[in-house]
Amino acid sequence: MRALLSILVILLASLSLQAQLTIDQLRARMQQSSGGNKAKFAMQIAAIHVEQASTEFNAGQSDKGHDLVRRATELVQVAGEASLDANKRVKDTEISVRKLERRLQEIHRSVSFDDQDEIDESLQVISAVRNQLLDRMFKLDKEEKKK
Repeated sequence: MRALLSILVILLASLSLQAQLTIDQLRARMQQSSGGNKAKFAMQIAAIHVEQASTEFNAGQSDKGHDLVRRATELVQVAGEASLDANKRVKDTEISVRKLERRLQEIHRSVSFDDQDEIDESLQVISAVRNQLLDRMFKLDKEEKKK
């Protein structure tokens, strides 16, 4: 019975690892797609970068952490532009941006004072993208009510 249970656990673990896409695979899918799907893949990569940045900051590698935060910020901008241009997945993208922004705020509070300035700049850019998404969402709601 234990052998069967352990085999089942191993099978489930291997399936979950295969289901998770690597950053390179996500980046390839992002480049091949457009609109809402491009925004979805960009936000997935950005979330991975933010988590990796947290790990790097905790390990004392602030240069690597800042580089990952910069990459995540660029991807958030790509996601925002793709979503707004196609007018697809605006709400989903805004939710993802908000979650990423909150996670980055947590990281901001946990890093040393010297490392906070660059994260502040990234938070401002991410906040601006989120505001653009919110503006589009509520602009659409107002236009739909007028019709």
